[in-house]
Amino acid sequence: MTKARLGPAMINADQTNDFDLVSQDPAAWYGQPQAILDDAQLRHGEKARLLDEWALDLADRRTAADEGMVPEVPRLIDRDVKMQDRIISAQADLATIVAEDAAQSLPQRLWRRITTRSAG
Repeated sequence: MTKARLGPAMINADQTNDFDLVSQDPAAWYGQPQAILDDAQLRHGEKARLLDEWALDLADRRTAADEGMVPEVPRLIDRDVKMQDRIISAQADLATIVAEDAAQSLPQRLWRRITTRSAG
């Protein structure tokens, strides 16, 4: 996994094997949705779960702002909208990767997985 922010300290996400911890707040572990796609240690389903959770977190924050539970700050709203666009793009990219993998034979998929991990 890549280096990411967790509070004020930088940590290396591979210091934990607790996927559940990471999935509670993917934004704390990954700076961008693309970093989730680039993480060769994650399976496709795990990547999808992290992206879905990140999107849900943004939607929850937007709902809270719409209900007046948090003050609306235009720059934060803009940042969330841009991040949501990046998540949607990453989800589409992941769907394409999954579809391409499904179209490949087993030996092709294994070779791709081996060569991708050894290159990273």
